Parts: sequence; structure tokens; C-alpha cells
Amino acid sequence: MLKIGRILTVATPLWLNNKMKFRDLIHETTAALLSNKVRSGLTVLGIVIGIASVIAMMAIGAGASNSIQSSIQSLGSNLVLIQPGAPRGVGQQVSAGRGNAQTLNDADVTALSQGLTTLALAVAPDLTTRQQVIVGGNNTNTQVVGTVPSYSDVRSITISEGTFFSNEQNLGLSKVAVIGPTTRDDLFGVGAESVGQTIRIKGLEFTVIGVTATKGGTGFNNQDDRIFIPLSVAQRYLVGAGANGFYVSSISIQAVDQNSMTDLQTAATNILLERHHIADPNSADFSTLNQSDIVSAASSVTQTLTLFLVFVAGISLVVGGIGIMNMMLTT
Repeated sequence: MLKIGRILTVATPLWLNNKMKFRDLIHETTAALLSNKVRSGLTVLGIVIGIASVIAMMAIGAGASNSIQSSIQSLGSNLVLIQPGAPRGVGQQVSAGRGNAQTLNDADVTALSQGLTTLALAVAPDLTTRQQVIVGGNNTNTQVVGTVPSYSDVRSITISEGTFFSNEQNLGLSKVAVIGPTTRDDLFGVGAESVGQTIRIKGLEFTVIGVTATKGGTGFNNQDDRIFIPLSVAQRYLVGAGANGFYVSSISIQAVDQNSMTDLQTAATNILLERHHIADPNSADFSTLNQSDIVSAASSVTQTLTLFLVFVAGISLVVGGIGIMNMMLTT
């Protein structure tokens, strides 16, 4: 009986002692934080800034990725782009004159339209130049895109006012134009009525029949600062024929679905190689771009950028943590 009492007498103070130690630790910690408010505030601020910087950098990277992908997707859906370019010469690493060459013409467009009926929904060529556009005392230098009616579907162009030009107007060499909202604001004033008005391009008068909806963009890639006219008019009156007849700046092809894009790209490449009598694909005088490949490449770049930003923010967090630890140990 005496032994049991002694055991209880010894065990109880140990438990109470541990409880008292924990309670004293909480009390001393609280007292230290409250007695040194500036030091405690700076410590908390350092931790908050470090963690917030990591989160902010990740958010910036994700935002950049989404912005780039949205910009690419705004070009159209399930898109394969074909651009002209001079063949590679000996010792050259990249094709010369890509985008400015005249190696794609109307015959190529016809061959693609006839040979891709099962893989493509539409084939839309365009001839893009920069021109000075004049309305009364106002003028602007902008992109003038000569194209066909299917271009609005292939490139996901929405009309907010008026209409896009028709195939009859393209075949009939009608001098009509569809302008972007930025071009409208520059020529007629912000939000002004422009449908039915006349603009002058390279000495020719065009009647505005439509205004596109806002898509966004900046600088030379501003999709709202463009004018669309019939391809036949652009070829005959703005640019003229090249060595191989009327040429185009690029050809946009819309696949029937996303799974057909790779097959469509391969088929289009083979058709043009055969037409241009080129046996080696590495010597092709054109290039094909798959929209999925463009998105993947852009995503890879933005992911690398995000990792870099997070790494930099992580360094800041570690340095801040070391500073906080040093201050606490010194204290």
C-alpha cells in the first residue's frame, strides 16, 4: 500500500510538471511577441512576402500561358497554316525570305481545295500588305488583307456591324471592305457609324460593308486594326501578278476536327511538294504550321518561364527565412 502511494506521489508531479512547462512556453512566447511588436511584425512580414512572391510568380506564369494560348486560339480552330519561303541554300540554317516569297499561288489553292475534301472544312488564302488608308482628313497605315469569304469562318472572325463580303463580290471584283474596330476609330472616330462610308486605298475607293467584333492584340499583331477586301481586288489592283501569276501570302486550312490536323498537314505538304516538283521535303519552298504544335511550343516556353520565376521567388523565400532564423537565434 505504501509502495502504491509512493508511485502515485512520484508520477503525478511529472505529469503536472510537463503541463506546466508547456503552459509556461506558450506564456513566454506570447509575452516575447507582444513585448517586441516591431520585431514580431517584421518577422511575419518577411514570411508573408516570401510566400506571396512565390504565389505571385506562379500566377504571372499561368496568366502569360493563358494569354498566349488565347491569342493563338483566336486565330481560328483546328488550323493548319501554309506560308511561302525560299528553299534552303547550302550552308543556310533557316529558309530565307519566309513570308515574303511568292512561291504560293492561286493554282496551289485550287489543288489544295480539290485534294483535301475529306480532311478540310475550308481553304482560305490571303494576300496581306500594309497600305495607307485615307478618309477625308484622317488617314492610317494598317494591314489590308485580301481574302475569300470562307476566311471569316476559318479565322473565327465575327461581324458586329454589317456583313462580310460574298463570293459573288469576290468574283465580281467589287471594291468593298470590312474594317476592324480600331481602324474604324482611327478613320471615323470612336464608335462612329462607318457602314456605307467610303475609304480610299492606293487611290481606289472602297465601300465599307461591315465592322468586325473586337478580338484584341497589340502593335503589328492587333487583329482589330485590319481591313479585309476581296482577294481578287487585292491581287489585281493593290499588288499585281508575280512571276508565277497571282500569288498569296499564306493559306489557312481548317481541319474537320482536332484529330485530323496532323493528317491534314501531311496531305497538304505532299500535294504542294508534288505540284512544285520537290522530292526532298527539306528543300520545300513553303512551310506548314500546325496550330496544336504552336500551342504546345508556346506552353513549353511559358512553363519554363514559370519555373524560372518560381525559382527566383524561392531564392528570395530562402534568403528571407535565413534572415529570420538568424534574428531569432540572436534574440
